[in-house]
Amino acid sequence: TRLNYIPKPYKEAYLYICKSTKIEPDNSILIDDSSKNLITAKKLGFKTIYISNNKNSNFDLNLKKIDDIEFFLEKLVDF
Repeated sequence: TRLNYIPKPYKEAYLYICKSTKIEPDNSILIDDSSKNLITAKKLGFKTIYISNNKNSNFDLNLKKIDDIEFFLEKLVDF
């Protein structure tokens, strides 16, 4: 199915990756700088981290830059 490439934010892209890698959205986090990609992931049950200067309350966590994630990864159990 490599020739039938379906990119994010299409739901089918996430479902394909989950199935082929046995990832369970309820136990996963998607980190992205695209709100469109995160909206789909959130609907499928992923925890979401939005990397942007713009706040967006639709996601579980907002960070201004990817470097800020180190602190949150150390506290992942509390997330």
